[in-house]
Amino acid sequence: MRYKYHEHGILPAPRPRVEWAMRTGGRGTGAGETGAMTTLSNRMAMGKSLAELTVFSALIDLLLLVTPIHLLQVYDRIIPLGSIESLVYVTR
Repeated sequence: MRYKYHEHGILPAPRPRVEWAMRTGGRGTGAGETGAMTTLSNRMAMGKSLAELTVFSALIDLLLLVTPIHLLQVYDRIIPLGSIESLVYVTR
């Protein structure tokens, strides 16, 4: 394997796409699928993964907003009034 010097260290040289096409005869994976079908199925799988990643990221972002919202409620409503009972109720 050839290596290429890069600013972040030594990385393997990228393989040319021509070698891959020559090995498979230009027919996708060689498992009877055409190149167009392979590309379509890869795009569909990537789209599904991207959708799952977006949903997961949105849920994490919402969870990260819980603490600041709770602190805003405590500082705005409980501390000015000095209500310990309300503080106990909100922190449960």
